[in-house]
Amino acid sequence: MYNRDVKHKVKYGQESKKKAGEKALKKALDFEEKDPLKSSFLMKEALGLFRDAEDSQSVKKCKRITRRINRAAQADLRTAKAQVSISKEELVAFISPFLLEDDPFKCLEKIAGEFVISYQRVRRIIDEAKKEFVFMQICNTTVLGEDDDIVKGGSESDYVHFMHQYQLNQGVIREYWMPRLFRELFKNNKLNFRMLMSYLNRRGIWDTNNFKLVEVGLRRYFARDYTAAMHILVPQFERFFLDISGKLGLDVITLIRREVATEGAKLSTSMLRKEEWRGTFGEDLCEQINFVFCDPLGYALRHKVAHGNISRKECNFNNCTLIIYFYIVLAAMIDTKEK
Repeated sequence: MYNRDVKHKVKYGQESKKKAGEKALKKALDFEEKDPLKSSFLMKEALGLFRDAEDSQSVKKCKRITRRINRAAQADLRTAKAQVSISKEELVAFISPFLLEDDPFKCLEKIAGEFVISYQRVRRIIDEAKKEFVFMQICNTTVLGEDDDIVKGGSESDYVHFMHQYQLNQGVIREYWMPRLFRELFKNNKLNFRMLMSYLNRRGIWDTNNFKLVEVGLRRYFARDYTAAMHILVPQFERFFLDISGKLGLDVITLIRREVATEGAKLSTSMLRKEEWRGTFGEDLCEQINFVFCDPLGYALRHKVAHGNISRKECNFNNCTLIIYFYIVLAAMIDTKEK
């Protein structure tokens, strides 16, 4: 009797959500031509209701329509652009200390500590902005991917605002400070392939086979073959990070769900948000790795390379240099911990 009542309630709840989904879908289609942006939000609501109602046919239908409406809605969106102005004097003042350093290892150690973004600082900026701009607390948000799909996390306004502010900070590093510094170091022979290889391998912490692959990736980088370099250096960084995590006592073996079997952990947002990893590597580094490698609201380079979604345009000097920066940071961190 109890089970029958429960099933009845569940079925009633699903039917109710299905009807609500049909209503939202009808509204979305009504607004498709006159207000694509509003239609897009209604479609998101309908899709959620059909999903909760476990109506697979309606979900399938909604997914197809959602892409079409999202494509039209993008014409109604406005993009905010931030312009950064940095004087030649500021650039010289920033680069000079690195050029004056004769020891390449010390130069790389300086680089390792130069481009860290403070997670708490970004959080404070967002919290203060929300007090001043009330709309940030009430606005509905949707982030669309390159295929006009709704990006995971793109409907959580607080998270979207945080990631947008984080992107502004990381963007200035990737597009301005870091590439200019590395180009000057190469130009003045303060850093080259041999120096970088020696620095990364000075503690012998690499698996020999993997380090040979990293060597190939770095050779392609210095040969300006950034497509090949990205496809080698991105996955090898994940291996490097997980190997170091295991050596530092972190659990890098996962239990396969519903099976008595295990497999190696994968670099992911959920991993980098765990207290164990943040306690070991620091929340600033974990958040930066998450933004660059994993988070769909960030660069997500790990997922793009792994699933073949990275574009030729993204395989460039700036992204490759950013990936190499993380190798330098981990090598410096191991050196510090051993001391």
